[in-house]
Amino acid sequence: YALNFEDGRMLIAGTAATRLDVVAFKQKLEENKDFGSVTIPISSLQSEQDVKFELSFLYNPAVPKKATKVKKLPTN
Repeated sequence: YALNFEDGRMLIAGTAATRLDVVAFKQKLEENKDFGSVTIPISSLQSEQDVKFELSFLYNPAVPKKATKVKKLPTN
């Protein structure tokens, strides 16, 4: 796995027993509010068994918060 703390992007690579296991793993990630924008390259779904896969997604707790606008103070 790899986690980019600058933008919260995470990559997981591995091997699953079946294609259905990869899809089920993706669905479980999508159900969790900590993970967003889960993608699987189509090449990861070509095999039926012993599937080498990569998943990328946002790990929301690591996504930097957007800066809030600072109001200008009135000048006299």
